[in-house]
Amino acid sequence: RYVLAPLVDWAEENGIVLSEFTRKHFDRYIALRSADVSKRSLEVAGRCTRVFLRYCLQAEYVERNVLRDYVVIKSPEPSVRKPRGDELRRLLVAVNDRLDPKKNKMLLNLGRAEREFLRARDYALISGLIECGCRVSEMCGLLLSDFDAVSKTVLFRDTKEGKPKAIPVSDQWIIAVQRWLKLRPVVKDCPWLFISTCGRQMNKDTV
Repeated sequence: RYVLAPLVDWAEENGIVLSEFTRKHFDRYIALRSADVSKRSLEVAGRCTRVFLRYCLQAEYVERNVLRDYVVIKSPEPSVRKPRGDELRRLLVAVNDRLDPKKNKMLLNLGRAEREFLRARDYALISGLIECGCRVSEMCGLLLSDFDAVSKTVLFRDTKEGKPKAIPVSDQWIIAVQRWLKLRPVVKDCPWLFISTCGRQMNKDTV
């Protein structure tokens, strides 16, 4: 309704009723809208209008769908900035330095055991995100049994595609995870690989 409302207003202003609506009318409308909205909005308008007219045909409001063969021009994929290798290295250095009381005076009152816990966990978690290219929620959903140092793989059960997926991992990340597992306490009913200081599963917000 939100997408089609401007088209309806334009048609009413120009005295165009649904039964007389043509492909040329829609081309005029799109040309007019192109000056004010993004290419993505025009693509959505094309798709919605085509579906709407298909419904009108099925409901017998019109005799034919004038946009049945209309080719919706796809908007270009937005460019996504990817961090450079040196930026990723600086990030991992920062993860360690953040838990170093000599470099972060805010941690002077934090006990050594808790600092080492956080440092090992955060380094393994952040480097895992970089290595596997997974979502934060997928990393938080890893179970202890999903990490296999022998086969050098990690199993993501809840993926965007809805299917389990085993990802090969490097020796460096295996070492990072094993370092974390030495400090990870055994918590009853907590099977997740990465846990909070309270012994609970982490989520996107806590990460």
